[in-house]
Amino acid sequence: MSNDFVQYLNSLHNGSASNQNAIAEMQIASPYFASIQVKRRIVSFLKKKIENKEFVILTGHAGDGKTTLLAQVLEELGRSQSKLKDLDTVDCGFQFHYVKDFSELTRAEQIQELKQCFGFNGASLIIANTGPLLNAFKALTGKEGIESELLEAMDSSAGEEINITELGKVFILNIARIDNTDFIRPFISNLIADAHWTACKNCPASNNCPVLFNQQILKENTDRAISFIKNSYVWLQEYDRRATIRQITAHLTYAMTGGLS
Repeated sequence: MSNDFVQYLNSLHNGSASNQNAIAEMQIASPYFASIQVKRRIVSFLKKKIENKEFVILTGHAGDGKTTLLAQVLEELGRSQSKLKDLDTVDCGFQFHYVKDFSELTRAEQIQELKQCFGFNGASLIIANTGPLLNAFKALTGKEGIESELLEAMDSSAGEEINITELGKVFILNIARIDNTDFIRPFISNLIADAHWTACKNCPASNNCPVLFNQQILKENTDRAISFIKNSYVWLQEYDRRATIRQITAHLTYAMTGGLS
């Protein structure tokens, strides 16, 4: 007997070549995503920014959860999060324009999107890796020192609004500066929820299954286990080896299954 949820967990790590759901767009489309996703506290903050019709840029490392944050903001605004387009303008009672991956655009398209967002009569959100963002702003403005101004804003853990001469205001938030260890407790709690393990508990091999054993031992020692795991990631973070959300997800799902089905 097999459990499709265990197969799903195995698609979130790179213990084998079948990790298709490690990419946010694929994971969001999975029927299991809603039951394990962690609603980040920053979503409410971003929602307010969007409702105030501001221009927001999210940057950070690959795997920091920027695309998932966009999906959760859309859901909070009453829009579907299951099918994100590369870029789109949606009606949320006001016009909301977003760019899912600024880095995938050509330089000309990047410059055009920046111009559109600064002049947009509504809310805008761009998700961008740091390098392409700095280069596009430099090409757009021709301003000496624009990179230093942007990097200074990105260094703030609370984000910072800057005013680009002749263009307007933009709020920049670097997700890599945010403590993501608060993700661990709710994520593990979602992983071990009994609803996902019914098929395993009805399996004739359940008494000999190491995957089910891991779920059960975590259920019996939840607080102790989560405290140890979270402290491990805090230690890494303090020594400048911060793990991204994608890395934490891969670590914990592999720890649960060992790649077994």
